[in-house]
Amino acid sequence: MPKKDRTLTEKDLKSLEKKFEKLRDKEMEFYMEYLKSPWKLFSRSFLVGTAKGLGFFLGSAIIITIISYILSHVLSNIPEAGDFFQNLSSWLEHTAQER
Repeated sequence: MPKKDRTLTEKDLKSLEKKFEKLRDKEMEFYMEYLKSPWKLFSRSFLVGTAKGLGFFLGSAIIITIISYILSHVLSNIPEAGDFFQNLSSWLEHTAQER
């Protein structure tokens, strides 16, 4: 299979240059909009931070729940560890019912 010639012509380079200039101009407009309205920047950053925090909290809770469920059922067959995890499981259930 013959190799394609991948050299850029002057026309291609000019076209790329124009596209990058348009992209840069749009990016500058975007940042200038934020500089004009700091409250818009603050509110968007606050919402992004809240979403990240909520996602971290929910993800951690789900992972901890899955791990504790697996450990309590798998390790409950081991005499010493089984008692510990059964007590931990009953304590967690009791604490959850109180709330």
